[in-house]
Amino acid sequence: KAAADRTPPAPQDLVALARFLSTQGAHRRAADLLLAAAALLEAPPVPGAPATSGAAPVSGAQARFEAGVELLAARLYTQAAGLFGSLAAPATGAPPDQPSSDLRLAALFNLGVARAGLRLDEQAIEAFTSYLSGVPGEARAYLYLGNACFRLGRMDEARAAYRSFLDRAGPGPEASRVQHILEGIARAPKGPGAANAP
Repeated sequence: KAAADRTPPAPQDLVALARFLSTQGAHRRAADLLLAAAALLEAPPVPGAPATSGAAPVSGAQARFEAGVELLAARLYTQAAGLFGSLAAPATGAPPDQPSSDLRLAALFNLGVARAGLRLDEQAIEAFTSYLSGVPGEARAYLYLGNACFRLGRMDEARAAYRSFLDRAGPGPEASRVQHILEGIARAPKGPGAANAP
């Protein structure tokens, strides 16, 4: 904390303090520190400023991604969606700290999670579908896609997504729950409003 309170603080000290606070459950404070680190990492160098020794542990984009994860943990879904949306957006121009393609895909997945948390299920479906076009084997994305379709009453799409999840996931509590949901869909009467979202 003393190192992070220096003026100006070193980004790596802010990141280290944020990660510690995250383990203590202070997710909002951790997010604020990570965003401050990202701002320092992405700022243009100040002429005449002393060079920092050693490489920063993360890039600015990575720090912003970690901040989004902390916002999700704090259930601050609107702020998380905004952050992940900016990270998942296609690159425009050539800023010095563009997210890598892997980080952009991870941000797209978490954008879907944040939108689902806001019950913006149509937008969550769009994010998960885009994510799966780049990572077609990701079981959890099919699970979340199925949940969003289920909540909207789109049972054929929910069934397909849940089956894709079961094809890729190993046995466990989630697979058992999904199997139970599929059995419920099969038994449910047809028509709007026939099923309740999980």
